[in-house]
Amino acid sequence: MHPTHSAAAHVIRQSIGMFREALTGLPDASLDWTPLSGMSSIAVLTTHSLLATRRWAGVGLGETPSQAEYRATERPDAFRARGGTVAGCIERLTALEAELIAMLERADPATLDRETEWVDDAGRALTGAEALIRAIAHLREHVGHAQVMRDLWLAASREGH
Repeated sequence: MHPTHSAAAHVIRQSIGMFREALTGLPDASLDWTPLSGMSSIAVLTTHSLLATRRWAGVGLGETPSQAEYRATERPDAFRARGGTVAGCIERLTALEAELIAMLERADPATLDRETEWVDDAGRALTGAEALIRAIAHLREHVGHAQVMRDLWLAASREGH
């Protein structure tokens, strides 16, 4: 495995482990709860993280999914996620981890230097390496959000809200 792919696999394992820890022990009711209007629930954070991480990693590893379709349907749908179970979220995270590690193990190192068909919001083409790094950074960002939501849920539960 290329050192960049190996490093990505290490951080993905860490991040998904941290995400699972943030969910472990929470009741299913916590998934749709938000402390304030306009915040993303744990269900949304999980669904969006799964989708976006898979898409960005795929792009970084040479896949060419439709960016327009992602932005028009998949991404907005993720932000409407509701319901589910904590066990189901953990299963989905575990499945994503296995899928990403398998993708990294068979990845062609040449994709790291190639420009992707996806562009950033400024219209700049990205290399595979940059798309892969964005996948990992974005996942870790939402791990932090899930950890904060867990803490807020637990605090509100103790206070009877």
